Amino acid sequence: MVSYHYNTSVFIMFHYYTYIIGLLLIASSCAPPRNNAVNVRRNTTEDIEMSSTAPTEIRRQVTEYALSLVGIKEHGSNRGKGVEEILANANLPPGTAYCGATVMYVYDHVGVHYTMDARARSCCPPGIKTKHPQPGDVVGMWWSGNVVQHVGIYLGRQDEFVLTVEGNTSNPNDKREEGVYRKSRSVDNTPMIYGNQIDP
Repeated sequence: MVSYHYNTSVFIMFHYYTYIIGLLLIASSCAPPRNNAVNVRRNTTEDIEMSSTAPTEIRRQVTEYALSLVGIKEHGSNRGKGVEEILANANLPPGTAYCGATVMYVYDHVGVHYTMDARARSCCPPGIKTKHPQPGDVVGMWWSGNVVQHVGIYLGRQDEFVLTVEGNTSNPNDKREEGVYRKSRSVDNTPMIYGNQIDP
């Protein structure tokens, strides 16, 4: 009888500990994965996933000034006080497309000596094009024809999205508004090219 009770106790304890260990393993496997994505705040360079190296001071100035322009709105097609100031800086008349002029406006304010002009396709000539963009670089994109049709200021990347500030674009929160806005472009849906106009 003693042997029987002893064996029964061992059997019960063995299954009890097996049960506990099983629960611990299940709990660990169901724990949510660590989230390495960086939260993005509106109109700030804080918490943006940028390059692995810290941006230089001039690059920080470029991104901060670009973000300060976010919210400039068109009043009429490619018109409005803020838009026309951007166009005038590039010696362009009101009503002209101004995505490239917005990049020039930011670079002129900070003191970047660049090679591009207001045409989007001029953003990334040989010697300027880079496969490793940094904050403040120009990003060109297109939707047909394999020719750059639109440009913006590169802020960084978050997962599969490239974060930018762009002029002559729609408000991501209200497609009826056009102006200078912060955008998030999917690398899967939008072909992109990058140009280092700051320190090539």
